[in-house]
Amino acid sequence: MVRAPGMAEPLRRLLKDELWDVRRAAAEALGRIQDPEAIEALTRSLDDKDADVRKATAVSLGMLGDRRAIAALGYGVKGWKQRRCGGSPQLRSPRIDQK
Repeated sequence: MVRAPGMAEPLRRLLKDELWDVRRAAAEALGRIQDPEAIEALTRSLDDKDADVRKATAVSLGMLGDRRAIAALGYGVKGWKQRRCGGSPQLRSPRIDQK
């Protein structure tokens, strides 16, 4: 665990960046600093349009180990199944769908 006072808020804002790799890096960093206040922002990122961001978000929520984070993962998996099993194509990641 890495504690980085003052870094959590800027990282949470980066979860809304237009570039998927910035959002992914922000999600990963929030998991490493284990900021419990990031749970709400990370939970919203479980619905990101990019699969890599969703994966990084899920890993980070798991790293937090908070009950709220674990519950959010359950909801995130449910949404993922809907997207992969007939959800609208614009929600799927082209990098994943091509593999």
